[in-house]
Amino acid sequence: MLASLFGNVIVAPDDGVYTDIALEFGKLKGKKPIAYYPDKDTYYGIEHIRHNFPKYELRPINGDWYKLNADLTKQALTVICLGFSPGVLIEGAFIKYHQK
Repeated sequence: MLASLFGNVIVAPDDGVYTDIALEFGKLKGKKPIAYYPDKDTYYGIEHIRHNFPKYELRPINGDWYKLNADLTKQALTVICLGFSPGVLIEGAFIKYHQK
């Protein structure tokens, strides 16, 4: 259904249900999903997601995980939250903040 309504999806290149859906979306559309990543993070780093980089059209954000959580929610007109991980809570709060 999503593939019939949207041209692409935007995610962080981590692991989880949302990335499984994004990768399947990419297969249906014949292109890689877009993934923003925190290229300047020095506290948490990105080594734990680096193995996923080849699966996506990567876009660095020139920032850390905190900037990523804020920026993901302003990149698209539609945001669909899948799951209920701590990241979803953070991004949901930023959606509310950006709408105001």
